[in-house]
Amino acid sequence: MNGYSNNGFTQSLNGILSLTDGLETTIENGTITTGNITGSDITGDNIAGDTITGATFRGTTVELSGNLTVDQDLSVDGLSNFNDVTDTSSLLSTSSMIINGGLIIKTNLYATDVMTNNIVSGNIGCGNLNSSNNITCVKLKCNSIDCNSMTTNDLFYKGKICCNINLGISPYLSIPLSTSIYDTSTEITNFNLQTYLINSNNNSLFIQPYYSIMFYNNSHLLQIINNSSGTNMLYSLINFNQNIACTKIIIQYKNINI
Repeated sequence: MNGYSNNGFTQSLNGILSLTDGLETTIENGTITTGNITGSDITGDNIAGDTITGATFRGTTVELSGNLTVDQDLSVDGLSNFNDVTDTSSLLSTSSMIINGGLIIKTNLYATDVMTNNIVSGNIGCGNLNSSNNITCVKLKCNSIDCNSMTTNDLFYKGKICCNINLGISPYLSIPLSTSIYDTSTEITNFNLQTYLINSNNNSLFIQPYYSIMFYNNSHLLQIINNSSGTNMLYSLINFNQNIACTKIIIQYKNINI
């Protein structure tokens, strides 16, 4: 055949409409179709064309220098590793994977260490959030908190009146309390309660259910009036174990200082 040598065809193929090797590789009307391409490496300075189309691509390793667009489902059978990339617009200095849309993680997700350091600017929705360490946030909103102990620097129970202190001497006032008083001489504006809260003044207390009232002289406990397990309002006389003034009043609601 004219143009043929041991190295293949050297003759120009202009004008040839169809050429086949008999092993499923065909050149027809400028299009090359083949059944399977096998080999250790397929290399070249240029592979011309905008798109390579096929039903299935299989290989041990696929490396992409550009973007990957998946129109339908992406299935990953093994472990996925993402190298850190710098993202100056992110709140994190580095990010392994950026997801602009939503992410749904189905069941059977197992990990020994999940979310070591993360920043979430929006909302996190979940059924149960389990943590073996601390959960730190600016504001926690929930319907109920069930815990063994709680430590708080400041707690407000919606301004509920928990008790009324009735002075047994003139001016015979009934003083409502909603929070603890750490200095009975100054924390009620224009009134020095400390001068009246002494053992000999026949003072009394009405206390709502679930509350406890503790009277102190500095760090010395004078009396506890406990209605934390009660369901009705409780009346009690204020009797200190010593005839000294009460300098602070600590209020607890179900064992939480308020």
